[in-house]
Amino acid sequence: MHDAPTRSRRGRLLSAATALLILWSTMAPAAGPKLEAFATLGSLQQIELSPDGSWVAYLYPLNGRQVVIAHPVTDASNPTILPLSSESFVKWFTWGNDKQIVVSYGFTQTERFFGQLTLLGGGDLEQTRLFAFARDGSDSKRPVRLAMPESRCGAGRRVGNRCPEPLFQDDVIDWMRDDPNHIMTALDSDLDNDWEVRKVNLKSGKFKVIREGAFDISQWETDQDHELRVGYGRNEKGELLATYRPPGGDWTDANDTQWLEKRIFPYGFEENPRYAIAAGPVNSDRAAIVRLDLVEDKVLEVLHEDPEFDIYPRFDDGKLIGYIVPAQDNELVLTDKKWKGMYDSLTQTFPNDQVSILSWTEDKNMLLVRARSDVDAGTIYVWDRKASKIFALGRTYPELDPKALSTMEQVSYKARDGLEITAYLTIPKGADRKNLPVVVMPHGGPTSRDTWGFDFLVQMIASRGYAVLQPNFRGSLYQGREFREAGEGEWGRKMQDDLDDGVNWMVEEGIASRGRVCIVGWSYGGYAALMGVVKNSQMYRCAASINGVSNLKELRGEYSYTRGGLRQIDKLLGVKGVNISDYSPIDQAKKISSPVLIVHAKDDGRVPFDHGSGMASALKRARGEVTFVEIESGGHSLMNGNSRLEMLQALESFLGRHLGRGARTASLGR
Repeated sequence: MHDAPTRSRRGRLLSAATALLILWSTMAPAAGPKLEAFATLGSLQQIELSPDGSWVAYLYPLNGRQVVIAHPVTDASNPTILPLSSESFVKWFTWGNDKQIVVSYGFTQTERFFGQLTLLGGGDLEQTRLFAFARDGSDSKRPVRLAMPESRCGAGRRVGNRCPEPLFQDDVIDWMRDDPNHIMTALDSDLDNDWEVRKVNLKSGKFKVIREGAFDISQWETDQDHELRVGYGRNEKGELLATYRPPGGDWTDANDTQWLEKRIFPYGFEENPRYAIAAGPVNSDRAAIVRLDLVEDKVLEVLHEDPEFDIYPRFDDGKLIGYIVPAQDNELVLTDKKWKGMYDSLTQTFPNDQVSILSWTEDKNMLLVRARSDVDAGTIYVWDRKASKIFALGRTYPELDPKALSTMEQVSYKARDGLEITAYLTIPKGADRKNLPVVVMPHGGPTSRDTWGFDFLVQMIASRGYAVLQPNFRGSLYQGREFREAGEGEWGRKMQDDLDDGVNWMVEEGIASRGRVCIVGWSYGGYAALMGVVKNSQMYRCAASINGVSNLKELRGEYSYTRGGLRQIDKLLGVKGVNISDYSPIDQAKKISSPVLIVHAKDDGRVPFDHGSGMASALKRARGEVTFVEIESGGHSLMNGNSRLEMLQALESFLGRHLGRGARTASLGR
């Protein structure tokens, strides 16, 4: 499900932004880390300046919800607040041009399915909508809609008298920065699994269909001249497909190419689009950056590779300037001499932080920089190279004092079959490194990964005196294809053993107090938490599932509505030759003897609410000890401060009851 490449944003223009300093300079850190400080969603998220540098926009928590705020950089007295409905949340935003902001909204809607056609009335599904707003808010009541339904479609595709509404509308495949009035989007406009590509006018929303689509192809890449070059997708068997158009040629099937077979994907194109800058495994199973000849179907040169992790290219105006290492908190390695010189000076200024360059002016004289660490979600700076000065705009979590938070370290241990597992360990600040109450926190996905850096949930738990272990169990991303594929078919099996082996390692090292270990997770991590107490209630004193999967039969049913989805999920779950109920927490509730906390949002569009409510009911029938917290709204990621606070309050109370008082910490004086 993660084979196709993800797109990285190119840097955007930056100019002076002094007004923001006034906005946050008076926000002093709180005396101690209160739950409310962890639940705020953070300020200054996705901060960007307009291409001409005259305006700034960012995500800001207002009344417990993140909204897009924009204002001139020299005047923050009358900011524009872009509207947010009670049902939606902001997924992302960016400047479309100097005077318009493009915003993606997510929301959950109930659907039912008939083949590939979707009608109202059944399961929960997270959808997206895309709008363009004037930066001054003058069209806030009637913004430009950028993904209109088809005006005409076949009678068999209609819902009532109208063409169906596309479910996912925010796939922008080309921002066309040299054409400020247009963008290119891809969407399945009539729900037939045939994604078309449109050139959309940001002023009017009118569009021209660039390509009608190709069946099963849902992702597209363009070259430097904004011409479609490569498309990806999956067929009904879940097999990866690709199509390619060479210079001066017609579209051709690329399914039998070596680059597709080896999962070497183009991320950018040279001026001659037969040559691509791509990422994929060549000399090992880890993704390297290569120069690829798409016409001859061969790798011409390995440009960069890392001995441990997958790496992916970073561009500036189409030119390769370096690469990122996602497994190391998106560490930026710059290979271009000019960029490397600039970056080296930043790392000298912030030697203890992970430094990211967010955007820049064309002449590179002004840059927007973020410095962050495991104890600081990020401080935003403006670097004026011409004036040789750098100054802070503000912090993402201004009420959390980094000095009061707990540092994170990378550790490793051996799984029972000899596989090396890397993990991140957070010891409560000021606590002795021995006999600690511990929370094991498996990540979601499961094809995802934990990295070194600030995590609001980890820091909240550590601030209450509990050590936190975050294992990157088999199946996690960015350690190569072999490690990722080692997790296929291992839900509730070897992936679960990797977590237990982490607990055993902590006990052997004297860090953990056996009998005072709880397992807590979100999404897939919630599944792993529940399976932890299904398989090993003696090891885990308690378990907490946040928007977690509990019913594998229901999960398979949800994936059966997408083309090839059932085959993909069956491969991940490992259903062949087994009784899937053996690895489904809801079917194994009678085996759970440890207390369980279930927190689930009613509008979760990824893991439906039934997973949480059904598991709670199953535990009650089995006379298990369960605390069930229904979150009214917030979606899968709990995207509002009230829902996060409610979750944190429930978790803090639950851990206190079942793990007991945390270790004495410097931050709280326990």
